[in-house]
Amino acid sequence: MVFGLNLVYQRRINRAVIIESEIDAMYLWSAGIPAIAMGGSVFSEEKAELLRKSPLEEAIAMTDHDEAGQKLKRAIIAGLGPYVRVSVAGYPYRYKDPNEIGDLAKVKGYVERARGVRWKTALLSA
Repeated sequence: MVFGLNLVYQRRINRAVIIESEIDAMYLWSAGIPAIAMGGSVFSEEKAELLRKSPLEEAIAMTDHDEAGQKLKRAIIAGLGPYVRVSVAGYPYRYKDPNEIGDLAKVKGYVERARGVRWKTALLSA
């Protein structure tokens, strides 16, 4: 299951944030930021294939700062990098999740400043 993917299809969204939890995805949507959630830190080949078939042209990884979140970020880059633009949205380490930031304007700024990654280079440095 990829939470929010139905909205990507219904609204023909081509740029969305990929995040771990459903609550974080809903929080981003409340800021007007399309987001889909993996329902945890596992990015399986099935989930990657669903996203590759979707209207997405850019995926923005905004994962937790813990080890599982960083593993998810690398998996997103590896699974989607050859097919769509992949960017990474950073946020301060003092927050475990984006919804802890509490300021939707700040969250929107972090997403807008997401850095594109070159997937081959990113995999070599991971």
